[in-house]
Amino acid sequence: MTWIRQRHVAAFLKDLAVPPTITPRGSTSYREQTARAATSAACWSSTVRCRAATNLPSANNQWTTAALNRVSSDEHRDVVRRYIRWQLQRRMNQMETVPHGTFLRSKQTVTVAIEFLNWLDDHGLTLEELRQEHLDAWLADGPSTRRFVDRFIPWAIKCR
Repeated sequence: MTWIRQRHVAAFLKDLAVPPTITPRGSTSYREQTARAATSAACWSSTVRCRAATNLPSANNQWTTAALNRVSSDEHRDVVRRYIRWQLQRRMNQMETVPHGTFLRSKQTVTVAIEFLNWLDDHGLTLEELRQEHLDAWLADGPSTRRFVDRFIPWAIKCR
């Protein structure tokens, strides 16, 4: 709310709402309008934030939907959805181009997080009830890729 109340943000959003101008030489594209609006550092920041609020391309959204369908409880599904959107997707949207390795690492992190949350659910546990001994038991009883849960756990703690 603080961000959206700033004068430069209101001007940026107002510029986005104006349809492209059609002239004898052609139309002003959305990209040209955005480039003009992003001339100052403050507007550039607004552009980045608007990009972060949008979704990744549909192929990635299809993967996200399929991943969320693998989560066994609604509570944990909501946690994974927030993790994807506010931790992984937000960071990727801020990149000029997303390296394929970054996307694959994000997918692997989500897969491990889902497996972990499903394990918690199978054992009648929630994230709030998680103790070190639970995490140790889960790590000891599976493949080495489970160690990638260390990308998810700090985020879950920070976001409570």
